[in-house]
Amino acid sequence: MKKHKSDISEIVHLLDAMTPAGSATTQSRSERKAEQIANWIMGCAAITFVILCVFSVWHKFIGGLSEQAKFVALGFGIASMLLPVMSWLVNIVVSLWTILNFRKNQLRRFLVEIDNDNQHVDVLMSKSREELELVQKFIQLKSTRIKNRIGLFFGSPDKVALLSLAGVGWLALKELFSKDATVILSIGGGLAGYGFLQYVMAFFAGIAFGAVLMNFQLQRYVYQLELLDLVISQKAK
Repeated sequence: MKKHKSDISEIVHLLDAMTPAGSATTQSRSERKAEQIANWIMGCAAITFVILCVFSVWHKFIGGLSEQAKFVALGFGIASMLLPVMSWLVNIVVSLWTILNFRKNQLRRFLVEIDNDNQHVDVLMSKSREELELVQKFIQLKSTRIKNRIGLFFGSPDKVALLSLAGVGWLALKELFSKDATVILSIGGGLAGYGFLQYVMAFFAGIAFGAVLMNFQLQRYVYQLELLDLVISQKAK
């Protein structure tokens, strides 16, 4: 029985180390370049958001900002809200380009993915079918639990994360310019006056971050289930 548990644990560790074919091997040169640009934009968005938070904390707890500093903070705040949208648009353009060149690139990608998956299948073929099916059941149960948790709050965690980032950026700007009657920051000012919008946005930001992590893990489990299906089907023959 102990040996059986050890074998199950070994299979789980093997699966955890197995990943789909990376984008570097399946994407064309133009797609890789576009993905690099999108990732660079998101990196800039993260940096601007951190800088905006520093301005907000300084203004709130250390000392008021000068008008020049507020103007700089406004620029970082707008950038922290617009840059994620720009990255999202770049990804849309890449997706459209991929669709237009679907027939040209699909065969190359398919062959790379088959070669990568077959390497993983060869490693798992040494395990017994009974053990593989048991691990498959465990992963299916875990995947179902994750889906239920995500579906309880969101339909799409990435969209909520994007909205949360924009909302938190707006709240930081609202804190910096709370005494200024600017048109940009007056939007939603009535709700902010009741003081609970900050708590709502912080709650959704935290939940969205957790949902994105769960969704990432779910995709890993889906790939592991696909590998197990391949191995078990071959053993059934």
